[in-house]
Amino acid sequence: MPILKIAQININFTRIMEAITINTSRTCCNLYRPSDFDFVRATMADEQVMHFIRPATDDLGVVSERTDFWLKYASDYPGFGIFMIRLIETGELAGYCVVRRVEYAPDRDIEIGYVLAREYWGRGLATEITQGLIQYVAANFSPPLILAYTDPANTASNRVLEKSGFARNGMESVAQTESLRWEFHV
Repeated sequence: MPILKIAQININFTRIMEAITINTSRTCCNLYRPSDFDFVRATMADEQVMHFIRPATDDLGVVSERTDFWLKYASDYPGFGIFMIRLIETGELAGYCVVRRVEYAPDRDIEIGYVLAREYWGRGLATEITQGLIQYVAANFSPPLILAYTDPANTASNRVLEKSGFARNGMESVAQTESLRWEFHV
């Protein structure tokens, strides 16, 4: 009997995960699934894409550990997680974005961010995704504040946040890196 109950919870969780969607005019973003692994691994291996985030890696163990954590986080904190960015017109994966508590700590403010595959840079997708994330967070969590962090030298992402209504508010150490702290007051 308990086995059936556990199976039912897993099925319901899968349905819930598939139902959480962040839509923009050109994209549909759904929570990460194991079938997205190869794309994520290729993206994490691209040194230009990862330059301002963390060292690039295509190490199977490292990427598996990260993506397993993503699945657990989404399960433990409904509505939060890593969302895969899919182009509506073609169905192609273009990157992934995040809605989480800062450093995944449950008592911290909500943070958003994105990673785009290089071939999708310069198309306005980062701004579109950022604005979609703001709307999603405001509608589902009603926080007074949404945060984002960037490397001070990442002029492209800094511009995206400015265009999206974020304001700089000093520097902060996040994930053992000194980053620009960006705030969006909801």
